[in-house]
Amino acid sequence: GSKQDAHGDDHGHGDDHGHGDDHGHGDDHAHGPSFEASHGEYYTLGSFGDLTLSIGYYIDSLTIAMFCMVTFIATLIHWYASKYMDDELPESKRDHHVDPEHNRFLGNFYSKFLTGGSDDHHDEHHHDDHDHHDHHDHHGHDGEDVSEEDYQFIDHEVVMPDGSHCHRKGRYPRFFQALSLFCFSMLGLVLAGNIAMTFVFWELVGICSFFLIGFYVERKSASTAANKAFIANRVGDFGMIIGLMIFWTGFGTFNYDDLFSQMKTAGTHVQVEASYGHSHPGVETAIPSGFATEFYKKEIQTYADEHGVSNAEALTAINQSRAEEGESPLGYWLMIVGGLGIFCGCVGKSAQFPLHIWLPDAMEGPTPVSALVHSATMVAAGVFLVGRFFPMLVPEALLTIAIIGTITLFIGATIAIVATDIKKVLAYSTISQLGYMIMALGVGGWVAGLMHLFTHAFFKSLLFMGSGSVIHAVHTNEMTEMGGLRKKIPITAWTMFIACLAIAGAGIPFVIGTSGYYSKDAILEQAFSWGDHNGFGFGGPFFWIALGSAAITAFYMFRMWFMTFVGKPRDEERFSHAHEYPRMVHPLMILSVMAIGVAWANPLSSGTELGYMLEAARPEAVAGQTLAGLASDVVIPDEHLSHMKRVKVPVTLLATLSGVLGISLAFLMYATPANKYLKASEVHQQFGGIYNFLSNKWWFDELYEYLFVRPSKVIGGFISAIDKNIFDAIIHSTARVTKKVANIWTKISDGFVINGFVDWVGRSVYRVGTSLRRVQTGNLRQYVLFIVIGAVAIFVFVSFMWDPVAATTK
Repeated sequence: GSKQDAHGDDHGHGDDHGHGDDHGHGDDHAHGPSFEASHGEYYTLGSFGDLTLSIGYYIDSLTIAMFCMVTFIATLIHWYASKYMDDELPESKRDHHVDPEHNRFLGNFYSKFLTGGSDDHHDEHHHDDHDHHDHHDHHGHDGEDVSEEDYQFIDHEVVMPDGSHCHRKGRYPRFFQALSLFCFSMLGLVLAGNIAMTFVFWELVGICSFFLIGFYVERKSASTAANKAFIANRVGDFGMIIGLMIFWTGFGTFNYDDLFSQMKTAGTHVQVEASYGHSHPGVETAIPSGFATEFYKKEIQTYADEHGVSNAEALTAINQSRAEEGESPLGYWLMIVGGLGIFCGCVGKSAQFPLHIWLPDAMEGPTPVSALVHSATMVAAGVFLVGRFFPMLVPEALLTIAIIGTITLFIGATIAIVATDIKKVLAYSTISQLGYMIMALGVGGWVAGLMHLFTHAFFKSLLFMGSGSVIHAVHTNEMTEMGGLRKKIPITAWTMFIACLAIAGAGIPFVIGTSGYYSKDAILEQAFSWGDHNGFGFGGPFFWIALGSAAITAFYMFRMWFMTFVGKPRDEERFSHAHEYPRMVHPLMILSVMAIGVAWANPLSSGTELGYMLEAARPEAVAGQTLAGLASDVVIPDEHLSHMKRVKVPVTLLATLSGVLGISLAFLMYATPANKYLKASEVHQQFGGIYNFLSNKWWFDELYEYLFVRPSKVIGGFISAIDKNIFDAIIHSTARVTKKVANIWTKISDGFVINGFVDWVGRSVYRVGTSLRRVQTGNLRQYVLFIVIGAVAIFVFVSFMWDPVAATTK
């Protein structure tokens, strides 16, 4: 498929399109709503030459939708957390269980430090965020006994060796301070009007996540997880800074409005209208002049001097000559590097391969934090960033993005099918779903990828808060210790069931479905269209991997639901005490409604539903294709082509079939009494190698241990040895020589010169004083004689030797 095929009339639009009733969009919405972006500046910080730093805003329909989504979900999570975190209330005097072995350590600790930092609960592998005198609460993340070094600060009430009690206030206010700052940072990122503000709020999101993931500072695992997340994000942010600086240098501005205005230059980029059924030709990319003039000044100036033309004419002539020779325009490689640099930030923040390893460990934070991080804030920031910079991404960058997203969605899905920690299942599910969004953006599905970002935010926040309700009820994260809980916590069970349907993309084909039905199908349709236009025939690699992962998603989500809520209780003691809290389930009920219908057409206001709001925010121009690029044969098809019936019908049917297959397999393996026909334990034994591989998370942690951690330690040890044996030796030798020289100098200068002079002065004064002592006889008559003689001498001098006139003249 040529570039003309991807954007022209060869495939037809009109009646062949599958939108209309298929996605709830009526024919009267053919052109979508019209939202003009609003932009401006609040305050100018300063100007440095051509560069102006300001605090501004850029508001389009994407901004409005993101702002509303983040605010809505954050409000519900705050409501939910007000009950979930009540164990941290300052007035709480609840005595958290401390076993005798730990009492000794805690007593010694408080004997030295009577002001602590945190409490002695929260270890997530065998219990929830709140210990309630549970015998499982003293095991670490992998089941081992918690050592004393795992405890740095102890909160609330601790028994001292003498039997007294030590109290301190809880961290309830501090938690909500960090959570609110987290939400503020995300909203600032959404509203940012320039890339400088974007980066500031981007980093604020990162530091807030560090505070919240490591909230339980008394657990070494939580501190390690926070450090892991922070370091992984710094790796991605390094690339992001490079990308931001390249785009600023090339476009000459920080402001989004100016950036997007340059992207709309006629004949420079592929023009994309925000309407269904629109066709347009592919246009050869002309790189913005800043990329060439800033990085190829000498070459352009030399050509201009030799041919007697202006620099602009020289640049045009050089690019024409390069095109005739089959080379890309000057600066095209900078567009590639800049786009990939921006994507590096997304790889870190949105946990994409290979920096996905931090997100599961982020479960060490409180469950409300997990719900917010995994839905509307941190991981959403990376996808939003790629969506915002989408117009500047050339096909080479988009292809890389699609590949990384596809790898990520498959890795996350496969690990989730063997996880037994309910929050870890959801964590790997998040990684997989983020991969879907990134893949969609990479194959040109701007609306599809961002729409899935919105729908995923609602059902994933519901799933995490539902898991928190489960954990709060049974005080364990392990699904192997649950079972039959739908009888004890029915609202939690059925709201999570709705969320599982949504994430599996359940719906009645071509009629109606959950929110995930629309967004996930849109991604699969765009992936199918990409494969079709790039010569892969039916589907293509991105489509088939995404489709297979969709079946896996349905399997592991309903595996989680069946293991948690169906069958007989696996721990009668936990089951007997399980119950729900109204303040925690009310947000679940609200989110369950949104998980079903957030993507539906709005019957009250035509053209303002989610899909059309995103359609209205679609960039008016996107980076085109250069004939001499690294991926000059890659076609990024117009997203509207994916709605044709010949794409939509088979994709919808296959997606529905994959979901049914995954749910059915989960039912056969985990739902009592059906699991007697297909036992999970037997499957584990049959595929022991694969199960072990997936249980160890593809060995990524071990791989990074060998590739980065151990070499870093070896290099660090080598440098430390050099520092100790060479630099320290030089410093110590210098110190010893200096000391000896100082001693010698002290003897010479201080001993013989300075001290000698002082001693001589002292001796001289002593001798003079000794001589004058003889005059002081103590005889009164002698003193009177001296006075008389002195008076006579003065009289003689004044009378005969002193001339007053001469003295006055002088």
